[in-house]
Amino acid sequence: MTPFTGTPSGRTEPKPRPKPRGTHPRRTEVSPSTGRRGPQPQRTENIPRSTERGKQPSRKESPEAYNQAGKHSKKKPQASTFDESDQKGEDVFTPEDKGVSEQGTKADKQPSPSKAEKKSLKSEDSGSKTADKVSEPSQESKDQKDVASGQKYKLKEIKDDMYNLKSMKMNLAEFEALDVYACKVPPMNSVDALVHTLLQYASTDLEKIRAIWMWICCHIDYDVKGYHNKDHLHSDAIDVLKTGKAVCAGYSGLFCEMCSFADIQCTEIAGYSKGYNYEVGKKFKGDSDHAWNAVFLDGKWHLLDSTWGAGHVNETCSKFTRKYVEFYFFTHPTLFINNHFPMEEKWQLISPRISLKIFENMVFRTGDFFEMGLKYIHPDVQVISTVNGRVIINIEGHSPTLFMYNLDDRKDCAIITLTKYGMKLEVLPQKTGNHKLKIYAKLWNSEEETYSFICAYLVRCDLIDENFRLPKSFHNPMGPSWLTETKGLLQPSHPEPLIYCEDGRCVIRFMVNMELSFASKLSSDEVQLSDEVMKSHVFKTQFGNWVEFKIQLPQSGLYVFAIFAKEKTSRSPTHDHICEYLISCSNRNVHLPSFPKIFSSWTDGCELVEPLSGTLPPNQLIKFKLKIPHVRNVQVYGKGACPLTMTKEGYWEGICNTEDVKHLNVGVSDKMFDSKFTFALQYDVGVIK
Repeated sequence: MTPFTGTPSGRTEPKPRPKPRGTHPRRTEVSPSTGRRGPQPQRTENIPRSTERGKQPSRKESPEAYNQAGKHSKKKPQASTFDESDQKGEDVFTPEDKGVSEQGTKADKQPSPSKAEKKSLKSEDSGSKTADKVSEPSQESKDQKDVASGQKYKLKEIKDDMYNLKSMKMNLAEFEALDVYACKVPPMNSVDALVHTLLQYASTDLEKIRAIWMWICCHIDYDVKGYHNKDHLHSDAIDVLKTGKAVCAGYSGLFCEMCSFADIQCTEIAGYSKGYNYEVGKKFKGDSDHAWNAVFLDGKWHLLDSTWGAGHVNETCSKFTRKYVEFYFFTHPTLFINNHFPMEEKWQLISPRISLKIFENMVFRTGDFFEMGLKYIHPDVQVISTVNGRVIINIEGHSPTLFMYNLDDRKDCAIITLTKYGMKLEVLPQKTGNHKLKIYAKLWNSEEETYSFICAYLVRCDLIDENFRLPKSFHNPMGPSWLTETKGLLQPSHPEPLIYCEDGRCVIRFMVNMELSFASKLSSDEVQLSDEVMKSHVFKTQFGNWVEFKIQLPQSGLYVFAIFAKEKTSRSPTHDHICEYLISCSNRNVHLPSFPKIFSSWTDGCELVEPLSGTLPPNQLIKFKLKIPHVRNVQVYGKGACPLTMTKEGYWEGICNTEDVKHLNVGVSDKMFDSKFTFALQYDVGVIK
């Protein structure tokens, strides 16, 4: 009776909105061929239709009583041959009919494996021809084969099924009007009357199933009170209709009952699930904790879970949030097995089948992981251990995606680096022991403001990296990415978020494709200097379509360097956050001076070549070389005026003396013979500490 738990942030989504027929918002899915969101190509189905309906079966309340499949089916299952042309890219077979129907026959022959499958199945009973004759390993050898079987399953999943969310091809756009109609049909006093009204516009068996599925998802709430108090459970179909509430047994039971009146072969499946109250690393034992359905259509079985399709509950299972989830309708079996493990292994609908041990160790991924087009995650096991105090997780998909995380509710102990369609997450626990890691995501182009929970790990840490402690004030994602490109910064000089500079100096450069003005901030937990002093250790130069930040660190340590920008035409006094780097220097001999002080006459297009140090040695001749466009005169003022000369390359150059002065000031004039100069730069003169 396990509902699915949503994101702790209280994420809500609108229920399907009843609109006039044909005006329902377009629903899209991830295409099996491209993985991109959009309508899928239609496949025409020629489905034989039954004309008779038998007696309604009696029903018990508990889904555990229905481990024998097909108890509510009105049609007897027929053996269906495996058509390789229909099953390309899928490794699904029709389970044996034993247990599906009291008078069922043997299942058909298992499909011939491909060349890759033959190789992976070499150690198994490759001579077996029928699904019910697949050799079962002894208990003693079963655990020894778990790792190998898991690897086979992993390889097949990546090879064949990661782009295929559905167990059959369908065009969801064709369901738009039917979905709207199903959501508008009101509850009725009898299942028969409800199904009769609901299926008025359903012309195929697939449309019948879709209408029933959508009606339940739109009208039945999860019974949070009944979940905690078994005396108030509503499992009988009529009770569920009257109250509009159910736990998983009620959802799956009502679905099966409605299918029986629609002449659809359906069964209830009991098993273990990774939903509400699931803790990463949990070992399953005892009775089943969830129930879902399978329907027989077009010669094979298809899985669906209307409980999880209807919405989710909070972490205490005290509140249900209606949020339609398309993923759990006709989910591809290799994806469904991520969080649904049937008590009868034949209902895995995959080959080779996996053991409970492998299921327990598979990384926990929610339906939102796949609905967002995410296709790859590593590590692919849910219990992971740190190496040298850290662990790295990679996720990839098909579209630009944003990510968040928390480790034991902390958000300051990992670095997120965005990749083209995914991310790299480097986790550095701050203490040893076991830690719960949850990862959230949202598509960049999504209208959703909140992030959806997509996966979880249990991180085991035996060692803390004392030489690398993340600073308190940093913001993910770190480093440049497609996100910084959308904000106008391209071609970074440093593509990685962590910069090592043992001499204490670095230069960060970007190409700019917008009219932007910039600001920056340098900070460190290890350096006790004011923001104003830290600011003087960064020197920005903006020329042409490039921006450059020179950085001289005051001492060794780990620094956060943040870049901010705004459009030059903006009247806002603040700049938007663009990008952040971590700058590391372990050389304790580094003690670099600040840059010269900047005044308003130092504008975009100005460039300083030398001297870069803001503190000059006394009683010495200092060479100046700088570029200040659109001025007629440049002089350095100390004990006296020292004019600079314009070179052919456009630089102002000259040599000035620091004798008997505390400051040197660079002044500029717009007129050739004007005696009035405004300051652009100021240097201190004294002993460099």
